[in-house]
Amino acid sequence: MTPSERARRDLALCDLRQRLIAALAGACLEAYRAAPEEERESVFSAFLEAQTALEAWLPE
Repeated sequence: MTPSERARRDLALCDLRQRLIAALAGACLEAYRAAPEEERESVFSAFLEAQTALEAWLPE
């Protein structure tokens, strides 16, 4: 793989990473808004755990 090809691949992976995390955040926001007030903290905690797992799974 040439340096140029590697750079394009790395850029695409970075974009994918950002899109997946943004999609997860969007889903969390919808769930947070729909949740009763007393359950919102657990929705936020679940989002943070999911984001951490996703970031660990995705290549940097």
